[in-house]
Amino acid sequence: MNSFNKLRLPAIAGLVAALVGHPLVAAEEGGALPERPLLGDITAHARPLPYPIPRPFAEGEAPVFNPHRQDRVLRDTGAAASVAESQRAFKVGGGYGGAGDAWEAVGLGTLALDAGMLRAAVARRAIDDYRDGDGRTTRFGYDRDTAQLGLAWFPAAGRTLRANALYDDIADLALPLATPTVRNGVPLIVGSGADPLMTRRIAARFGYDDTTGIAGTARVHLRGGAVALDRRADNFTLRPAPPANRVQNRMSADVWDAAGWADFARGWGAFRLGADALADRRDGVRRGGPNVNNLAQITGFQSPGFESTRFGVFGEVATAPWAGATLAGALRWETRRARIERADQTFALPGFAGTPRTLYASYYGAGLDLAPRHSAPSAKLELKQAIGPGTEAHVSVARQARFPEFFELYFALPSSPPTNVPAGTSSRQVGNPGLETEMHHRLEAGVVAAGADWVDWRRVRGSAAERFAARAWRASFTAYVDRVDDFASRDRARAQAGVLRADNATVWRNVDALLAGAEAELQWNLTRHFSLRAGVWWRWGENTTEDRPLYGIAPLEGALVADWHDRLGTVGTWNAGAKLRGVARKSRADDNPALGSGYDPVDVDGYALLDLYAALQLSDRVAVSVGLDNVLDRTYADFNAFTTTDETARLLANGPGRFAWIRIVANF
Repeated sequence: MNSFNKLRLPAIAGLVAALVGHPLVAAEEGGALPERPLLGDITAHARPLPYPIPRPFAEGEAPVFNPHRQDRVLRDTGAAASVAESQRAFKVGGGYGGAGDAWEAVGLGTLALDAGMLRAAVARRAIDDYRDGDGRTTRFGYDRDTAQLGLAWFPAAGRTLRANALYDDIADLALPLATPTVRNGVPLIVGSGADPLMTRRIAARFGYDDTTGIAGTARVHLRGGAVALDRRADNFTLRPAPPANRVQNRMSADVWDAAGWADFARGWGAFRLGADALADRRDGVRRGGPNVNNLAQITGFQSPGFESTRFGVFGEVATAPWAGATLAGALRWETRRARIERADQTFALPGFAGTPRTLYASYYGAGLDLAPRHSAPSAKLELKQAIGPGTEAHVSVARQARFPEFFELYFALPSSPPTNVPAGTSSRQVGNPGLETEMHHRLEAGVVAAGADWVDWRRVRGSAAERFAARAWRASFTAYVDRVDDFASRDRARAQAGVLRADNATVWRNVDALLAGAEAELQWNLTRHFSLRAGVWWRWGENTTEDRPLYGIAPLEGALVADWHDRLGTVGTWNAGAKLRGVARKSRADDNPALGSGYDPVDVDGYALLDLYAALQLSDRVAVSVGLDNVLDRTYADFNAFTTTDETARLLANGPGRFAWIRIVANF
């Protein structure tokens, strides 16, 4: 997947994709055009997301997701993967990790039907506080129950119906405690001020493919689904010393989407015509808070009754203009209408009372349209060219629109003046209904090359030499530059252009920005039994309107994996390896709230971590994988740790110190 695709999500909106995660029954690639439309959705920069939905058997990951360690490359317990990915009817597994006494138990069953299959999976996971490399405890933990149901049905040749349903419940998510601080003269609350007690997600998706040639088409594809989310959070239930000033947050979301397209084959290539629609409804209310201590009193809205409908139409074309080349292009037009139901509902704190409408007006001026309509075209052109055996280059140019999201438009979270609470107005978050559509102008180029004996990671073509497979390698390089007009940026209110107040509240405003990045990877099976994998990732971002670094840009990172693998007589296979991850010190950060947003953490050092792992499988029936993470017990913190909450300044939390883990999987 190239770096442009990593930034975008399918045409079902970022929330839906994040919630559904990895389906039990996945859609299949097919047709001359790509499986998904070339132009999808770009998500907001550095936005919080729900925890990803794990695969039923997530080989390569230590048991239970820990957001404070964000490796780009996972360990590779390949011998165990054959057991976890087998087609046998039943699988069971479990695992334990020493970081936070993390454990998991997973079960999966498959029922064969006359013209398809039904598959169900259940999982229970839990994690608690853990220690970093210096032995200090990081407050963390949650319990998680996940259930998935998948159906694949093939009513006739060339026709496929796939459906997935998901239930996911994360309970008692304990986060590192928020910390009051003063940075560059601005008082801040760093981190999240409440713990999500319950995050419940229910989702259903379906997809239908027909390649029988209806009405002259080569393929007809329909897909759609719905997601319902409910979240409750407070700052006292899980706290060791509940504060006197209690606060509760309640958030709900309902998202519906549908999309369909038809592919047509012609002598010169293929083209696609399609449309999609999305309806998004969210409501988030905050009660209580500093100097209130009344949980019946509304003191702000994370989402004041947000409602949005979006509709898009698109066309794509693919052709082969000359030998070895594929040229694809896409045009898309979409429109979105947003509004809020609670624009004039009152909230009150000591020293401040008003409504979302009056709060927006106090920062951005009266007369704002609280029901903005956004419309924009997008386009992309991509050329792929084969350059000899095993080598392909690609280049693409795109102009793509992103509409501002609900939190950028409508956050209405006031706070009391500085005389009443330590952080005062700097802890406010005030969305901007007047934001313009973000326009990305992106140029990307890359190349992928493979040796003559390359098959896959740890797999060598039969003609390769036994001792040294010099031609069993694969290398890739991709680079991009993205100039963004009207980038929707977090900032601090300093009476700058478009902002009326100078009280350091978190606001959103349009600026211009420049993003760039590059990544390279080499995989090499040096022999049939020894493989190397190396990668490096670089990102850069600049607020070009004000000539300062852009927040949320990951530092330079590299990884090296060495893996030994072989058969275990005639009964199984084994592999063992080591992974070295290196992250550079973050030298360009938006960490000064007096000049920028102050959203980035400060003083983030570079580090190197060493992990060891091994796996063994017998007769593709039973597998055991073990590992020792952070072997040298380093103390470190990821600059861009995964977050589910909306902070005004991100907390730097240390990752786990040295810990061992084990996972067992069996099928029958």
